[in-house]
This record gives sequence, structure tokens and C-alpha cells, in this order.
Amino acid sequence: MGALGSMINARVFLEPEEREWGNAVLQWEQCCHFTGLMWFRSARVPLLREADRIRAAGGVALVDSYYDKLIAHYLARPGMEWLLSPDDHYFDLAMGIARTDWRILPDADCIVTFKLNRRIGE
Repeated sequence: MGALGSMINARVFLEPEEREWGNAVLQWEQCCHFTGLMWFRSARVPLLREADRIRAAGGVALVDSYYDKLIAHYLARPGMEWLLSPDDHYFDLAMGIARTDWRILPDADCIVTFKLNRRIGE
């Protein structure tokens, strides 16, 4: 992503790598899934806001995760229980935050997805 940013003179915003994750994520058994989700949200949302500021000033920004804008559309779907179970005490709160984020977080000009047909590193 950094190479693409350099090619098009764009500022690149990356989600934290695993080595940068806080205890709220790494110790999810003790902290609960919701706390981990909010840790990631607190890392990503400022990046979306800064990318939006750059865009408003006429620049180009690349963001590697649009999760916080889209999660409202799939958190409650069957098969997503691994992320946050509908039985979790915080589920309704998480859905409320997700719906609010859908409404108020900046919209992307373009979303690019990649489908890999082999594992990275093979």
C-alpha cells in the first residue's frame, strides 16, 4: 500500500499491525470482545477523519480499512458471532455505535478490494 501511495502521491493510513495491538485486543478473554473492537475503532476512526481532511484540502489519501464504516451491515449476520455474539451484553451498544458510524463517518470516494488466491508468503 505504501508503494501505491508513493506512485500516486497519496498519504497512506494503515491499521495497526499485530505487534502494535494493545492488551484490550491481545487479552480479549479477560477484556471481552467489545473492548477489543473499541480499541481498534479508536485506532482507525482518527485515520478516517484525517484522510477526509486531506481529501477536503484537495489531496489524496489511502486507507487500508473501511471496517468502521461498513460493520453496521454485517455485524448481526449469521456467521459473525466470532466477532461479537448477539448474546454479548455489549452487542446492542456495538450495533448502535456501528449504525452511528455508518451515518457520520466520512464516505469513501472509491473502495478497492483484493481477493488473494494464495496465502501471503507462499
